[in-house]
Amino acid sequence: MSLTPRQQEKFRALAAEIEGIDIEVYKRFERDPLEPIIGLGKPNLRIGFFRARPRAR
Repeated sequence: MSLTPRQQEKFRALAAEIEGIDIEVYKRFERDPLEPIIGLGKPNLRIGFFRARPRAR
C-alpha cells in the first residue's frame, strides 16, 4: 500500500505532534520517525495505533 503525497503530508504533520515516539528505534532501523509504517490489517479501517513495548509506570 502506498500513500498519496497528501496522505504522507497529513501523517507527517500528525506524527510531529505525537509525544512518545521511540526515536531511538527509528534511528536504529534508519527510518524517519515522521513516516508511517504501514502494516497488515483490515484495509477498510481508518487508522490503527500500536506500540513496540509496554511502558513502565
